[in-house]
Amino acid sequence: MGTLSFVPPADEGGNLHYEVRYGQAPINDDETFMQALPALQADLDSKALVMPTTPDATGRIAAAFGGMVPLTTYQVAVRAINVCNQPGPLTSASITTTQINFTKLPPVRPWKGQCFVATAAFGSPLAPAVDAIRKVRDAARARSALFNAVDQLYHQATPPAADALARSETARAVFRELLGPVARASALLHVADSAAR
Repeated sequence: MGTLSFVPPADEGGNLHYEVRYGQAPINDDETFMQALPALQADLDSKALVMPTTPDATGRIAAAFGGMVPLTTYQVAVRAINVCNQPGPLTSASITTTQINFTKLPPVRPWKGQCFVATAAFGSPLAPAVDAIRKVRDAARARSALFNAVDQLYHQATPPAADALARSETARAVFRELLGPVARASALLHVADSAAR
């Protein structure tokens, strides 16, 4: 989770909203801005980040956002969109996320429906990446008997692999890198699916 805070530009044409995107590649023009991921709210629902348009008492606009992987450097960019739907200039900054500090719970078998490998890689069934993958998986299971059968085989075969993965920080880091694009694509699919409803 990160907090985006900035002093808004002079409101020359009436700012309707702010657009925020992030990624690991530099964001320095409209093309790289549009290639970056839309920022997500700092919650478990993978909802698009909506920035306030009115500054707080300090004259700043601020909001918490999530969807990022620990120990990773990101570029975050924001631009104002005016009432004529014209974007203003973008401003970007670099941030590096910290290591997640997990609370140790007594060992339990994962509950039905959990993404075993993703949970082991990201350290928690509540991690935004795991949640995004789970939501897309659940939607696919509801739409496809074949996908549902494959998912049942996955749940029978992967708990031992996930247990082994959870014991190695190096293996977890490798799997986070491998699952990162899947999680980002899942988050975008979920946002698009939610918008279509």
